[in-house]
Order: sequence, then C-alpha cells, then structure tokens
Amino acid sequence: LRPKPKWLHDCPTLYGTLLAETGDTKAQQEVGTFYRRGIGTPIDLAQAKHWYERAIAGGRDYALAPLARVEAALGNGEAAYALLQRAIDADMPGAARQLGFAHIDKQLGQHSDPSLGLRLLLQLIDDGDHPAARPLLLRYNWNRLPLPAPDSLVAQVEADGLAGDGPSAEAALVYLTKTDRHSRSTRARRQALIEVEGIRQNILASERILLAADLSPGSFLREADRIVAQTSREHFSRAALTTYRVSPNAYVRILQEELQMSGYYAGRINGRLTASTIAAHHRFCADMGILDQCREGPLKWATIRAVTEALSTLSPVGLK
Repeated sequence: LRPKPKWLHDCPTLYGTLLAETGDTKAQQEVGTFYRRGIGTPIDLAQAKHWYERAIAGGRDYALAPLARVEAALGNGEAAYALLQRAIDADMPGAARQLGFAHIDKQLGQHSDPSLGLRLLLQLIDDGDHPAARPLLLRYNWNRLPLPAPDSLVAQVEADGLAGDGPSAEAALVYLTKTDRHSRSTRARRQALIEVEGIRQNILASERILLAADLSPGSFLREADRIVAQTSREHFSRAALTTYRVSPNAYVRILQEELQMSGYYAGRINGRLTASTIAAHHRFCADMGILDQCREGPLKWATIRAVTEALSTLSPVGLK
C-alpha cells in the first residue's frame, strides 16, 4: 500500500478500502487480509472473501492462496482445493506448502489426504523449503500425524533451533520430550535446545521441570522448587501441574510453600499431605470460592488446576 496520510495512520482498513475502491488489486488483497486477520477491524470472513475475489477478478493471482484460507475456514473444502490448484498452476510462492498443510489439517473436504500432504511437504523440505519444517513437526506435536516424525525432519528443525530460531528450538524440544525424553542422547539434545532464546515462557517452565526430573531425579524436589520460584505468576499453574505429573510430593511441597506465603499454612515444608496441609488447603479453597472444585481431594487433577490457578492470582504475600 502507498504511504498513509497522517490522519489515517491508525486506520489501515479504512485507508486500504479507500484505495481498494479505486481498483488497486494489491490494496484489495491487503483489505481482504485485514478482514481475515482482524487487523484494524473485527474478523469478517465474508468481507475478506469479497475483497480477495475482487483482487482475483482484477488479475491478482497472489490473492488465490489467501482466499483458499478463507474458504477452508468457512468449511468450503472443495473451493479451497480448487483455489490452491490454481495458485500452484500460477506458480504462486508458498501455495504448494499451503496445500500440503491443508491436506494434513483435513481442510479440503473429500480431497483431504494427510498422507499425500505429508509426502508433498517432505519433498518440498528436501528441495530446500525449510520454512515448512517447523509447522510440519508441530503437526506431530499436536497429534495430527502419527509418531514418530522422520529423523530428517526432526534434524532440520533442531538445527534451525540451535542456529538461534526460538520457535524451532521450542518445537524440537517439545517433540524430543514427547517421544524419547529418557534416553541419554536425547537429554543432551534437550539441554542444548532449552538454552535457545525465544522459547515461550509457559513451555520453558514445563520443559525445565521435565528435564530436571530426567537429569537429577535425586534432587528433583529442590530443582522443582527453584524452577517454579523463577516462573512468573502467569505461568505458575502450568509449572505446578507439570511438577505434579512428575512427583506428587514435589507438588505438595510447592503447595505448602504457597499456602505458607499466603498465610494459610504454618507447618513444615516436607512434601507430605499432612492433616494441617489438608486443613490449610480447605481454608484456601473456601476463601477463593473454589470449594466445589476442591471437594474431590487435594491431589485430583481438577482440584490441582483450580488451586494453582487461584494461587497464581496472589502476590507473594497473598491473602491473610
């Protein structure tokens, strides 16, 4: 789009629409994207479709693949498939990659074929389309494809991560933890990946806890304490839930510490579900209005989720 007048700087959709109405096909595509992604306006797939279709009618093939995304989101798999085929025939960048993922994500109606999509994407990656590697590995992490992933794919994403790409490091780290976390070689690879900057904090906390359990099982209680203490309150619940998955005693220790800081517990920090711990837990649940979720018992998953989410809202001094 051409430089915006100052008065339209914060109104990209309005500015784009004014330009698009003149017949500028690039602007029409941009406006379609604004509506598809909700940039400067609420998401409106009908409007996105309208503007993409106008751009295509004006001869802009670059709008074919974005329109296919809209049709897929609207449940029109047949239309999405036809548009992607047109985009590939027009040699549009990324169209073949988009088709592969649409197959895997079953967005193409009766044309959806995950095995075909996988073969297509692996060939693209082999031909040098490295941006396809990380989102493909993510499909394994999300259980959209059956494990294991091809070794060459994992190696590519891992190499991208170790080269400094945080999202790739995260994808490879989660995959390795999910599939082979206990082997010695995998632990070393996870140790290297976990140090890459750019991994999301909620993922990082869980991965550090799981790695600590595998590297230092004898000192896990202390390590879990340290990691959870360094985790922001925003991600405290996830870190505590991960700790429970590894060791209920480690979770109880964290629970005791949190209840003590909040003024509910005055006993020993020992990781044991003592009568005084249960009483403090009950008082906390009552005060936080989550007693119904807590009735199943302190070590039930639903209870732990409710309690850790409530604890995450407290400052270090908590309620008295």
